[in-house]
Amino acid sequence: MDFNNLMRTIFKYAFPVIFATLGILLVIRGSQTTTFDNAICGTDATYTSGELVEAPDEPTTMTTELEVTQTEYYKYAGFTFLVMSIVMGLFIAGATSRQISLILLPVFAIVAVIMLYFTIDTVKDISKADDLKDKVYKETKQRMIDFKEAAVAFKSEKNRYPEDLDELVDFVKNGSVFTIKADDRDVPADRGLTLAEAYLLYGKGSIKEKQELIVEGDSTKFKTEMNKWRRTTTIPWGDSVITETMAVKLDLISRDTVFVPVIQKLFTGPNAKVRDSDLPFDPDSLKYVAYSGGDEDAEFIYRWKKIENVIDSVKTYKYRFELRMKNPMKKQYSDNECEPKDELIMGSLETDKLTGNW
Repeated sequence: MDFNNLMRTIFKYAFPVIFATLGILLVIRGSQTTTFDNAICGTDATYTSGELVEAPDEPTTMTTELEVTQTEYYKYAGFTFLVMSIVMGLFIAGATSRQISLILLPVFAIVAVIMLYFTIDTVKDISKADDLKDKVYKETKQRMIDFKEAAVAFKSEKNRYPEDLDELVDFVKNGSVFTIKADDRDVPADRGLTLAEAYLLYGKGSIKEKQELIVEGDSTKFKTEMNKWRRTTTIPWGDSVITETMAVKLDLISRDTVFVPVIQKLFTGPNAKVRDSDLPFDPDSLKYVAYSGGDEDAEFIYRWKKIENVIDSVKTYKYRFELRMKNPMKKQYSDNECEPKDELIMGSLETDKLTGNW
C-alpha cells in the first residue's frame, strides 16, 4: 500500500476512530467514583469540645467521606458514541447500506446530545452546590464572629471563657452585663465647642468651680476669665468637635451604669454592632454551622485553655479559646491534604488571637 492510499484509509476511518475514542472516555469517566472528604486539618490537639488538657503524639483529623459517581447519562452518551462509530465503520467498509446509515446515525446523534444535555444539567447542580457553599461559609463566619463577641463579654463578666457551648448560649439568652445608659438628651451631633464650653473644659480650675460663678450671678467675672484664657491658651479648641465624653462633663447629657440583657447589648439592641447576615440572630444557633438545622454533627468544636504565669511568686492567669467548623464543605480528594482556606477557625490556643483565619 503506497503512502497516498494509507492516508486515504486513515482519513476514511478518522471519524469512527474519534467517535469510538470519545465514547470509551465517556464510559470510563462515567464509571469512576470520586471520593470527597469533609475534613478538618490535623493540629496538635484532640478535637473534643471543652478545656484543652493534653495533645496527642500525632495530629488528629476528623473525616467524613462522600462517594460521588457520575450520572448514568454520562455512560449512556459514551455507549451511544461507540455505536455510532461502529455504524460509521460498517458503512465505510461497505457492510451496511447508505439508507440504514442515514437513518441510524441521526438517531444516535440525537440520543447522544440528549444524554450530554442531562449531564450538563448535573454540572449546573454542582454549581448550585458551590453557591450553597459560599452561602454557608458567609453565614458561618458571621456566626463565629457572634460567638467571639459573646465569649469576650462572658470573660469580662466572669474572668474566664465558658466551659462549653451550652454555657455560652445560656449566658447570651439569660445573662446581663453592665452598660452605660443615656438619658433622653442626645449628644450634640458634629458641632464644635463654644468658647464657654472650651473654657469650662480646659480653663484653670474645675468645671464645677467655673460653673458656680454663673450660678452665683457673677457672670462678668466668668466672661473676664474666659476671655483672658482665650487670649493666652495654646489649645486649638476651635477645631474640636464635641464628643460624648465632653458632653457628659459639660452636663449636656448624663450616663448611668445599669444592667442590660446580653442579647440586647450585643445583638438585638439599637446600639449593637451591625451583623453581615441574611438570617435573624438566634442564640441557640451559636453552637452550629449555618444552615445545618441544628444537627449534632454540625456543632462547632470549641476548646479553651488556661495559662498560668508566675511573676515574682505571684500567679496570674490568662485564657484563650478556639472555635472550629467541624465539617468544612470542602472538596478535597482522599489524600487528606489540608487546604487552610477552607477551614474556618476563630481564635487560637497558641496566641492571643481573637480573629478568624479568613
